[in-house]
Amino acid sequence: MCAQPGALTWRYSVNFSGAVADRIRSMKDTYVKKASQVMRDQTGFTLIELMVVVLIIGILVAIAIPTYAGVVENSRDAACRTSLRTIDGAAAQYQAEFGVWPGDVDALVTAKFLKDKPTDPHIGATDYTIDANGFAHANGPLDHVIYPN
Repeated sequence: MCAQPGALTWRYSVNFSGAVADRIRSMKDTYVKKASQVMRDQTGFTLIELMVVVLIIGILVAIAIPTYAGVVENSRDAACRTSLRTIDGAAAQYQAEFGVWPGDVDALVTAKFLKDKPTDPHIGATDYTIDANGFAHANGPLDHVIYPN
């Protein structure tokens, strides 16, 4: 069965022509236009969705920044403790060799027990002292660091 020119052929060889074919074409065109318009209207995010995302990011940042600051402070304290242990070890070696405790950290550097003065991780200074018993102490803002013997 051959279709007439301009006729709309349906599955199973059903031919529509004339007003029925025009109506089907019109319905198809209308459906395609509405579907494309719906897709075009739904391509972006709403203002509420964007605000919720920004709010969630803000909450995560508010949680992360204080935690990060605490971690940085703990690492600086650990570096200070390490410097104090290094100075204590060098002071013990100095005392073993010369029989007296060094007067300050400069004496350890001069005697080559330390390569250079340890730097304070908090303020960048090299302000450490050694007491009469040979224990190193951090001065200034580092005096809160506890060094377990």
